[in-house]
Amino acid sequence: MNPIKKCLIVLGLFVSGSVSAVDIVPPLFQVDAFKVITIDGEDLPIALSLPLSGLSLAAMVDGEMRPVPFQIDQFNTGGAVYFEGTDVPMAGDPLAFDASDKLLFLFKDAGERRKSDTLYDGEVIAEILARGQDGYNRFVYLVKNSRLRSEDQYVRYSSEIGLVDTDFYSLRYNTKNHLVWEDFGYTNFKGDGKAFD
Repeated sequence: MNPIKKCLIVLGLFVSGSVSAVDIVPPLFQVDAFKVITIDGEDLPIALSLPLSGLSLAAMVDGEMRPVPFQIDQFNTGGAVYFEGTDVPMAGDPLAFDASDKLLFLFKDAGERRKSDTLYDGEVIAEILARGQDGYNRFVYLVKNSRLRSEDQYVRYSSEIGLVDTDFYSLRYNTKNHLVWEDFGYTNFKGDGKAFD
């Protein structure tokens, strides 16, 4: 069995409906566009034990394959996201993709289905199907050994100056106490800036 098709069958349990050969993918509603899609490592058996440094994500954009932003979260033995320096050990290998890891990407970065003759750097090892509320199929592709990475960053963070900056809000906090917010701004906020009475 073709490994990409095998992965589609597994992920078919994650999303509903069938896969059509060609879908025209309309723009998403903004509320859907920024939904985080999470794929459990155990649902990507073809990627298990592969080096994390060699994995990336791509999608069809304007008729060609391009790298898209993604992250892989590693988990601890207690079932929470792993942080170095804590007392709970990592569940898997820190350098490899494990069943306990999770692949994350934004729904808006998925695109139309790739044609089999579409060229791309590296080896496409899995086609991941997601279907929105609009009923359209959207796809991303897990790639092995590609030199290409997206330079887009949806969150920019600096612990040195206490800043979290996203496409939607900006937060500056006290570096000695992260619970003390010194400034918070929200994109497209309309109001007089006064506190609630």
